[in-house]
Amino acid sequence: MTHQYRRKLTAACACTIAMICSPPLTIADSDNADNENAGSVFDMARSFPVEGPVYIYDVEFDLDGLSAAGTVNMAAEEGERLTVSSPPREQWSEEFADEVSEFERNLEGDIWCQQMMEDIASYKTVTPVDDTLTYVVNMGVDQNDKEDAKFARHVVTTITLSTHDGAVLNYSMHAPKPFRPVMVAKINRLDVNVNCERSPDGRTFAKSMRAEVEGRAFMKKFSELESRKISNLRLP
Repeated sequence: MTHQYRRKLTAACACTIAMICSPPLTIADSDNADNENAGSVFDMARSFPVEGPVYIYDVEFDLDGLSAAGTVNMAAEEGERLTVSSPPREQWSEEFADEVSEFERNLEGDIWCQQMMEDIASYKTVTPVDDTLTYVVNMGVDQNDKEDAKFARHVVTTITLSTHDGAVLNYSMHAPKPFRPVMVAKINRLDVNVNCERSPDGRTFAKSMRAEVEGRAFMKKFSELESRKISNLRLP
């Protein structure tokens, strides 16, 4: 299986890597309101501000052993937003250069965790811990799209919110058992976890992300591990 196909399959299954999912549907009633504050906190999360300053930030990323560090400035011109500080350019392999180019092409400034609320239709259960609520949620997918609907049925998605203001603190996706998102592929393992942290203006950003995908496609095994860390947000 080609490297390009594995990348496409990973992106399709672990959509939080790019934080681009299906448009939300009409919000449905919750199946189970385990906490009396669950509804109000959920509503706060939906109205939590997503707009704010554009920051420069440091980033570390690793894709199947290809590691790099650098700085992202979303206020810069397209094609000049990523500056790689490690490894030095003279040590770049052709594969590494391709990964850096792909990373930069996908930069959209979508580091904000609150955007994940846009993909949630409703919640099923709620678990309170200290000053947070963790929801098992229903994703907003078009049930007429068989592949999206199948993905939603086989993946458990949770989101943790602050009870103080509804800010997203964590987001995860997990496949409890193997499934076939399409006829030619089988996912044996899918784990995505995003931990969020407060920015200087109070919004939460994806401080760390880890995604693991294993399976088979076109009769061949594939396995991918991607991680990313963001830090040191500052104004240009």
